[in-house]
Amino acid sequence: RGCKDQGIKPIIGTEIYLAHESRHERPSRRGRADDSGGDTGGGKKLYYHAILMAENNVGYQNLIQLSSKAYMEGYHYKPRADWELMEQYAEGIIATSGCLGGHVLQSLMQG
Repeated sequence: RGCKDQGIKPIIGTEIYLAHESRHERPSRRGRADDSGGDTGGGKKLYYHAILMAENNVGYQNLIQLSSKAYMEGYHYKPRADWELMEQYAEGIIATSGCLGGHVLQSLMQG
């Protein structure tokens, strides 16, 4: 409400971690997991970063569902979602990978 009183439109969002393949997989990590997702061998990462923002109330509810399921179903070092959950709860969400630990930049860095 304070934002609206000042003419500021708040953007509700979260940074999530995306599993390399499935949120149910439990790969062994090599070394320590860092901001780039940590290595598991074979060029795979434990997770990738993504930024999700709610576009509307439906998106806000979907952010809550994604976050909850990542904790309840995908927790392995970090609460991880996967592409299946992203597709299921995509409505009303704006997604970016504008982080060094994101899927796009990690793929570019690996050639």
